[in-house]
Amino acid sequence: MMNRTNRNSTVDTDTLFRTALQVGFPRFTVVHNGNRLDVEGSYAGWKTALPTLAQQNVMREAYLALNRCRTRKETQPIVLKMEQPDTFSFSTVWRVELTAIEWVDTENGKRLRWVFHTLDDNRTLTALTKHSTEPDSKFARWVRTLLNEPNPPIDTLDLSQLVGKVADGVVVHKQSPNGDGEQLELFNLVRVKRAE
Repeated sequence: MMNRTNRNSTVDTDTLFRTALQVGFPRFTVVHNGNRLDVEGSYAGWKTALPTLAQQNVMREAYLALNRCRTRKETQPIVLKMEQPDTFSFSTVWRVELTAIEWVDTENGKRLRWVFHTLDDNRTLTALTKHSTEPDSKFARWVRTLLNEPNPPIDTLDLSQLVGKVADGVVVHKQSPNGDGEQLELFNLVRVKRAE
C-alpha cells in the first residue's frame, strides 16, 4: 500500500489526462468507499471519467499508478484500490518469464520458489507456492497457465519444463514494509488475449 504522505499535493485533470495519454489510455478500475468506477481504455473513456475521479478525490493516486506504468511497453489494465484513508495499492499485468523454480525451506515447511523476470524491463519477481496437485491450487493453476494446457500431467511433471515459459503476471504494487519504496508482489499468472 502506498502512503499518501503529502495530502496537499494535488493533481489537476489536465495532468492526469496527459499522463493517461502517455501510458496509452489503459483500462482503469478504481475501488473506493465501496464504489467501483471502470474507465474505458480510450480517449473518450478517460475524458468521461475525469469528473468522477476528481469528485472521489482519487486524482493523485490515479496519477501515481499511471506514472509507475509509464515505462511499460504494453498497455494493460490497472486496478486501484483505496483500502484505508491514507493508503492504497494497485495492480497491473506484466509479461513475465519463469527463470527458475526451486525448493526452499520456510517456517511453514518446504515450498516452491518461483523466480520470474519481466520481459520489458527485466525486473525480478519471486513467489512461493505449495506443491499441491489439487486442480484449484495456485501451483496447478500456474502450471496450466505456463504450459497453456487445460490438463497437463501435473503429477509427473518435471519442473524444469516450466523454465523459460512466458505468461502474464498480475503484479500488486504496495508500499515496502519500511515505508521508503515500493514492494512488488506477483499475485497470479493469467493469459491475456492480445490483438494479432
